[in-house]
Amino acid sequence: MSWGDARSLTAAAASRWITNPKQLPVAIVNEANLSLKTSAGVINTFTAGTSPTTFTAMALRGAQTSVAVADTYVTLANLTGSGFLFNVICATNTGAVYTPTIRITVDGTVYTISSSSTVNATFRLVLGALIAATPSVSAIAAVGSDIISPNAGPDNGFSGANVGGLYNPATASIMTPEMILAYGLPCLRFETSLIVEMKASLLASSANDRLGGVSYRLDT
Repeated sequence: MSWGDARSLTAAAASRWITNPKQLPVAIVNEANLSLKTSAGVINTFTAGTSPTTFTAMALRGAQTSVAVADTYVTLANLTGSGFLFNVICATNTGAVYTPTIRITVDGTVYTISSSSTVNATFRLVLGALIAATPSVSAIAAVGSDIISPNAGPDNGFSGANVGGLYNPATASIMTPEMILAYGLPCLRFETSLIVEMKASLLASSANDRLGGVSYRLDT
């Protein structure tokens, strides 16, 4: 093997993981249509972003926090060591249009992810891998078995236009860290440290609106 071949292999190995959070999937999702499976058993054991249960469950695999002041960052996670970042759900505002922002510091480098314009009330900025939202049992009986994979019934595909430069799917569901890794879906790798922050340009009156969550896994 030549030195050039060795360098090519090293570069390929180094590029296996995403290290720039701006390269992760990012979307604006109506919180009523953003689901997260919260217990074992039948497929419809899930909650929507309109419920604090969503963020309590997400915190079991990461953390949750609440925005206290308008247009001021709050910290979702401040980690030392190596690991993976999977998903971030930003706070929302159900009363008026607003601008959500997520700021992530990966191994000392700061990245900011936001919309280029205001987004509609009740919509949340979501970073990380998403699939079509988990349907109800009755929907499975009506539509068939190929129901939650990409291009299946609940996946709105190319029908959703961009909002503020970000994709706006009709429905979306967040997966567990194990499923994201097992299926080789995009996640963020950090080696020494990770800080995840969020803010909303307007302070919501609803306590649930002010909640946000993050899922991650440390190597140790």
